[in-house]
Amino acid sequence: MGEGVANSLGIQQRHLCPLPSSGLFAADQQPSTYIGTFPASLELGDRKAEVTVSVWNLRLRLPRWPHNREPTPGEQATHASEIIALFPKVFDTTTLWEMSGAMRICLVDGAQPSAVTAARPIPYSWRGEIKAQLDDLLEKDIITKVDYTTQWCHALVPVPKKNSGVRLCVDLTRLNRCVMRPAYPLRSPIDAVTSMEQGSKWFTTMNAMMGYFQIPIAEEDQDLTGFITLGGRYKFKRVPMGLVSSGDEYNRRGDQALEDVSQTVKIEDDVLVYDFTYRQHLSHVISVLE
Repeated sequence: MGEGVANSLGIQQRHLCPLPSSGLFAADQQPSTYIGTFPASLELGDRKAEVTVSVWNLRLRLPRWPHNREPTPGEQATHASEIIALFPKVFDTTTLWEMSGAMRICLVDGAQPSAVTAARPIPYSWRGEIKAQLDDLLEKDIITKVDYTTQWCHALVPVPKKNSGVRLCVDLTRLNRCVMRPAYPLRSPIDAVTSMEQGSKWFTTMNAMMGYFQIPIAEEDQDLTGFITLGGRYKFKRVPMGLVSSGDEYNRRGDQALEDVSQTVKIEDDVLVYDFTYRQHLSHVISVLE
């Protein structure tokens, strides 16, 4: 049966028995998108049977290569290009997509607003780059200009990068003291590595670009994130780095998205897919991208 039918019956990928190491093939000798199996009892009238049901991903087909050997490095590079071409939206770096559901910023009782009324001085050599970054955030709808009074206003703090250039940061220290943090467990690198099954041979790493900026902030809470610059005041429409609850919310959503995809470990916006065989690996990589 197809994966969609299995899901409708309450059978998720984590419930399936693992793939056979030998792999299965279609009539044209192309590796199948076989996901796994589960045991089931079938009844028709007075007849009963214990069977093993195979679950397939019927939406996508794996790249092809001769079935009697592992693919060469050149074939692997071709397969990677083919998979990337299947997911243009995922690999589109020109558009910042928005997750569904806005994040709330909840304050503790008795929180006292804090507002900075003057912008911090910025070295002249950085001003052009900072303006360009602000313009880019405006264009991506991550921030918006503010022309009214707000109870909260924070300072823009430019931070030099290690190599060259400057990073645009906002000092949310005073707001963080008043935020009710929705604590969510953050996996450590050593825990992620030791949780993987021994013997894995195939690995793919993925990193989400501007991960926090994909989460919208509830409109009624956006004024809490206001900040002042030499060119005026702005507020965030997407979740900023430096907010105490940003990491908790991003990790929760990321774990929820991948909870039914086996053979994966995640630390914030970094995902590692691991497998014993190349065929299994392609199937899992496609599942993550989906």
